[in-house]
This record gives sequence, C-alpha cells and structure tokens, in this order.
Amino acid sequence: MAKKRKSNQSENQGHDEFNDFSNLFSKLLTPLRVLIKIHLRIASKELKKDFSRYISGMIMLLMGIFFIFGFVILLNVLLILGISEFTQLTLFYSILIITSLDLFIALICILSSTVNFKKPFLYETKKAIKETLKDIK
Repeated sequence: MAKKRKSNQSENQGHDEFNDFSNLFSKLLTPLRVLIKIHLRIASKELKKDFSRYISGMIMLLMGIFFIFGFVILLNVLLILGISEFTQLTLFYSILIITSLDLFIALICILSSTVNFKKPFLYETKKAIKETLKDIK
C-alpha cells in the first residue's frame, strides 16, 4: 500500500511538472498569439478597403471600355457624316478627326482608372509586420 502511494505521488509530481511547463509555455506564447490576432485583424480590414478600391478601379476601367465601344461608335457615325457634309471635307478626313477625338476620350478614361491601381496594397499590414520582425530581432 505504501508503495502504491509513493508511485502515485511520483506520478502526480511528474504530471504537475508537466502542467507547470505547459502553463509556462502557454503564458510565453500568449503575447505572440495576441500579436498574430492583431495583425490578422489589421490585414482583414485593410484587405477589405483595398479590395473595394480594386473593384472600383476595375468598374471604372470597364465603364471606359464600354463607353469607347458603345456610345462613341453610334455618335461617330453622326459626327463623321456631319463633318463631311458641313465642312466639305472628304470622308477620310472626317473619320480621321473623329478617331482622334475617340482616342483622346479613351486615354482619359483609362488614365483615370489607373489612379486606383497606383497605391500599394496592404501597406499598413506590411509596415506593421516589418516593425514587428524588426522588434523581435
């Protein structure tokens, strides 16, 4: 009976030492876990913001392309006929003038859509991770 108590006590001591070690290890990892959660939360918010910016840029680009291929084609026919009839220019020069105007409008639409793509994505998250890694070193 005394032997069983001694073996149970030694098993309990080993178990207590393991629990103490796991508690210590858990306490050491808690700040790291909190830091990772904070970084993930920041990245999530920034990703939502950047994603909406990306989508709005794509929508603007598609609207510019649609404008070029849709509305301008119908308007071009009227303008070409009007220029050639009222200015006594040949059909070739009327088409050249209207094509140049179309190119100008297309460039404005495409350049305005690229403004959304120039900003870096996930800037704050990258900055926070770099600072964290720098502090850890």
